[in-house]
Amino acid sequence: MATRAYEALKKMKTEIFIHKESTNIISNYNKWAEEYEKDIDAIGYKIHDESAEVLMRHLKENNRDTNVLDLLSGTGLVGHYLRKRGYSGILHGIDGSTEMLKKAKDKDVYQELQKQQLEPGNIGILKDREGYYDAVTCVGGFLRGHLDPKMLPEMAKLLKDGGHLVYTARVSVDNEDYRLPLESEAKNLVKLKIIDNDEIVKTSYDVDWNVENYNDGEAENRDPSPVWIYCYRKI
Repeated sequence: MATRAYEALKKMKTEIFIHKESTNIISNYNKWAEEYEKDIDAIGYKIHDESAEVLMRHLKENNRDTNVLDLLSGTGLVGHYLRKRGYSGILHGIDGSTEMLKKAKDKDVYQELQKQQLEPGNIGILKDREGYYDAVTCVGGFLRGHLDPKMLPEMAKLLKDGGHLVYTARVSVDNEDYRLPLESEAKNLVKLKIIDNDEIVKTSYDVDWNVENYNDGEAENRDPSPVWIYCYRKI
């Protein structure tokens, strides 16, 4: 019998992440919003909480005037876990999916939620917020059809001096063509003395991302799927 984890993973691989174009991805997320949190829980995907922990460990200040931006905020899990971990400041979220944003709004943890598709050179309302944020997060957003790696310099511009970037990337064969350019962008920003590395956390979730390794819904020789959490500080 197929496991709940396998069914959730199969949905992601065959229904959600099958398009390269962001417009199709957003349509898929609108359909997925109702089951999103149940599905990621089924595969043991705890990266939102773990990323919130990393940010809270490095956040320079935590008071009512602190500003954090959650890019591709989805159903608001990063905001939810930041609040659970004691974040007391202002929280903004941006996502391209109307239905995911509705779920985020229901959590009542964001002061501002905006619907927008972001791309290099077109950051919409954020163009007037250079040097505004104490931290910018992007958890699960650097994937094909999602956020372009070239958005990393744009994200760095939004930070105050001493502010932090916290973002994630899945380490897998089918994501290397995205993760490696992302690392290249970060290294270039370090070389230019715009940001510096504070921490890289190598974590994983308890499911084999390769659907082909499953036999009748059960994984054979299952290997946890690695995800890295990157934390950089604006110089």
